[in-house]
Amino acid sequence: MKDLKKRLKNLVEEMEKQIPTLDKEINSIINFKKENVEDIEKLLDILLAYNQFGIGEKNFFKLNNYYKTFMPDNAYTYEKCFKENFTEE
Repeated sequence: MKDLKKRLKNLVEEMEKQIPTLDKEINSIINFKKENVEDIEKLLDILLAYNQFGIGEKNFFKLNNYYKTFMPDNAYTYEKCFKENFTEE
């Protein structure tokens, strides 16, 4: 059990280290008004996975709010997924 806790702690630490890199990529997408759906959805998927560990919520919504500007239906689906999995009602 201790080994599992240590592995999870290490995983979370590695994920947290990736946030600045992901944030730079998100800023680049937004600043250069990139609309590559595949790239954006890949990042949103990564951020959804990170949110299972309580990491990256701000980044997720930053990117998804941009995504809404040109793919509102897709962005809504991502937002719905986030709410269903990570918010309590």
